Amino acid sequence: MPYHIFINREFGNDNISIFYDEPTFVVIANKDDLPAIQLIEESQKPGIYILLGDNKRYVGQASNSIFSRLQQHNTNKQWWNKCLSYYDLSLGARVQQSPLLSLEEEK
Repeated sequence: MPYHIFINREFGNDNISIFYDEPTFVVIANKDDLPAIQLIEESQKPGIYILLGDNKRYVGQASNSIFSRLQQHNTNKQWWNKCLSYYDLSLGARVQQSPLLSLEEEK
């Protein structure tokens, strides 16, 4: 049974949903929540992500840290305001590039 964890802080911007069903870990968050995303251990792992906003979608992959890629996109892609990140915790640091690259090319 999947677990849903909702993070909402009254006096901050944190509005993050986390869905966890081992080994799958999914995070949905606003761009303003990047500082809080950094505190989530799984955000330092490899995986795939989707940037959403302004009628645009961008599918990307991070071979090291999704958070690092989101930080780069925070500077380079101004249009996005929400992200969805997917982690397969069973892979650990062993992310196979070819399936991720084919998904990224289908955007």
